Amino acid sequence: MKETAHLASDDLAALAVSGEDEPAHVADCEQCRMELAEFREVVARLTALPQPPARLLDAAKAYYRKRRNLDALIERLAEDPALRADLRADPRAVLRRAGLDPTPELIEALSETERESGLVSERIAAKLFWG
Repeated sequence: MKETAHLASDDLAALAVSGEDEPAHVADCEQCRMELAEFREVVARLTALPQPPARLLDAAKAYYRKRRNLDALIERLAEDPALRADLRADPRAVLRRAGLDPTPELIEALSETERESGLVSERIAAKLFWG
């Protein structure tokens, strides 16, 4: 009896999600049949979970987007003296260009004149010291 190639895991996962009929190979192949059963179990568990409200998902996406933008801005500030000068001159404009809402707390946190050291100062010092 000639052995048939197993179905790819991606194909079995798509089959589990779609609910389509199984190909003949699955009926004859214990390995593919077991893997498909596992995928169907995972799909069943995931579909049983309550759907989170759209506003919660949007808030989570916005949080991670802002966090990524802030991290990128801090890295750019650590490397670019001209950008640091722009931040001191007009922090609101720099924050807006970075895709961030220029809240008073954020302006204060990034302000080099308000305090001796901070995250930006530490990154700049580390970059200068460690190269």
